[in-house]
Amino acid sequence: MLHKWILKIPLLGKLVLASIRASFVQTLTTLKKAKVDNLKCLLLLQGISWCYPYRAALTRGYRRAANGAGLAVALEEETDILGLRTIEYLRVLEETGAEVAMLERLALVMNRDLDSAIERAETLARPLMAIVLAAIIGFIATAVYGPLIELYNRI
Repeated sequence: MLHKWILKIPLLGKLVLASIRASFVQTLTTLKKAKVDNLKCLLLLQGISWCYPYRAALTRGYRRAANGAGLAVALEEETDILGLRTIEYLRVLEETGAEVAMLERLALVMNRDLDSAIERAETLARPLMAIVLAAIIGFIATAVYGPLIELYNRI
């Protein structure tokens, strides 16, 4: 249940999804280079993940692929986790037959997208962290000096 909530947090959820999608394509590319078939790819991808919704999506995709569907067709209902661009790209790759080289390009693009998303998150997080730290320091200063000032006023 915690994984579903993490994916719903506005900034963090988008980063996690971008990371999941980039990792999916990168690992799929590596497995396809090693000439692993689609069913084994889905099983391996599912086994190495920490995110329950991602694992569940790959399990559903595995069931569809085991029934004879192609990889893109098997995963087309999982766009909320894997992304529409990834599914469409897989569909084009299956139709053209140029899997590994094109998957490498997609992995490169998705890794760049992930890097830019992380940079944007850092840009937003730095001022927020400064404000939070200032509030914590102000609270500590008030907690320490408040009683001292009160004692001084009583004298």
